[in-house]
Amino acid sequence: MEEVKIIKENFNCVETTEIDYPQKPFIFVEKEEFIQKDDKNANLKNSTNISFDNNYKTFITELFKTKGFIAQENWEKTINVNSKIIQSNSDYIICECLIDREKRIFEKRSFPKHLFEHIENIKKKPFVVLSIKTKIGSTRIDVIKGEHLVDKKAFELNEEWEKIEGKDFNQPLDKPIEL
Repeated sequence: MEEVKIIKENFNCVETTEIDYPQKPFIFVEKEEFIQKDDKNANLKNSTNISFDNNYKTFITELFKTKGFIAQENWEKTINVNSKIIQSNSDYIICECLIDREKRIFEKRSFPKHLFEHIENIKKKPFVVLSIKTKIGSTRIDVIKGEHLVDKKAFELNEEWEKIEGKDFNQPLDKPIEL
């Protein structure tokens, strides 16, 4: 307590003007001044209401909507997969996923339908980005609208290859080709 009085006396000796520090960073209040009469007689058994301004409430609400309950998670591995919804039923959505862009490897994978509830017009087969995050003991899949994020040309080329898949181009010609 003795140290606090010495520091307070030293602080009072320093002369500063309000121009130098227009906002007072510290306000020193004696203990008796701090405790108000109403606080002394307050009933501490009743519940206390805490109010926040609307901006803070909105911020917190949006934070929990977008980030979930845990604000900062450390994921060891994150993979973003360009995908196109190709089929859906009552429980699952099947996506055509671009696994390797250079080798043009596509795979069809199914995911629970509830992951796609925020995607509009699933019947129009929209593009999505699947952000798959993993860490020990946990995997998280985020589905992001991919209309402006996904390379649509890669999927168009794959559709063209699928049209000619199964056609046999290696049979010998028995007769000349007519043009």
